[in-house]
Amino acid sequence: MGRTLCLGATKISSSNALENEDTLNEVQAYEMGRQLAQVEGILGGISTGAGVFAGLKIGQRSQYRNQRIVILQPSAGERYLSTAMWEKER
Repeated sequence: MGRTLCLGATKISSSNALENEDTLNEVQAYEMGRQLAQVEGILGGISTGAGVFAGLKIGQRSQYRNQRIVILQPSAGERYLSTAMWEKER
């Protein structure tokens, strides 16, 4: 299945203490990256897909309801066009 990415939600106001931890796999990151490109026009890489996936998952938690979640795009997508991220599309 590939690597597992571990993502945590932190509260900046509490000395960056790790609050929660979730995992997602490479396939989920790829799928979210493709969806971002196809639906939103955001060409990001695997890390961007993983970040958005995690942000959406965190946003579903009751303690984050009506809160703003910021996700940075850590990678551009052009370098991934010839990788497994886009194999299904070829």
